[in-house]
Amino acid sequence: REGGGQEHSMKGAMIVFAVLSLGWNFQLGVGFDPGVTYRAAQPKDLKPIVDLLVEAFESHLKWYEFPEKDYRKSRYLKAISKRMIMMEKTGTHNLIVGIAGDGKVAGFVESGMLPPPRKNNPEELATAPCQIKEEVDDVPYLANLCVLKSCKRQGIGRRLVELTSDWANENNHEVIFAAVDEENAEARSLYESMGFVRVDFGEGLSRRVFYSKSLV
Repeated sequence: REGGGQEHSMKGAMIVFAVLSLGWNFQLGVGFDPGVTYRAAQPKDLKPIVDLLVEAFESHLKWYEFPEKDYRKSRYLKAISKRMIMMEKTGTHNLIVGIAGDGKVAGFVESGMLPPPRKNNPEELATAPCQIKEEVDDVPYLANLCVLKSCKRQGIGRRLVELTSDWANENNHEVIFAAVDEENAEARSLYESMGFVRVDFGEGLSRRVFYSKSLV
């Protein structure tokens, strides 16, 4: 009976250790596979994408500011619809969603071809990161990276950035840019941890921070 008690105690300790380890992984997002699949955004994703964008970027609006929130939702709806069409017809835009195991849109990112940001002082162009020159063609931008609050700390944002960088690389681009609000410390930290370098383009863009990353 004593031997059986020791065996039960050992099993109990192992169970407690397993539960604690699992809880640690959930907390840190280490080794946790959320079962998320990634694909190009589709028309059926439009509403959940817009809801996700509002959650990520318009949460500062108060409940009584619903007319403003509705207006911004309509703008997101129009913009994302247009970019989906451009993705299909021209290939100049790329919209990726991460789909959780329950079918929800857990994450979203978009990228598009735009002129590179310019320095206000022409003399500084020669020292700009990633060889930004006046004659450079449009470059890929990464923007509107967002992850559902309930799905954060699972590597979804990082994977979306990786897939966007892969898209730019496959289309023979040597650099990718990211634009993010100055106060969005979470996004800035992610970009910096993935090798993006902050690019300062002077006054007039104080709320937007630009990052660049070489793909070669």
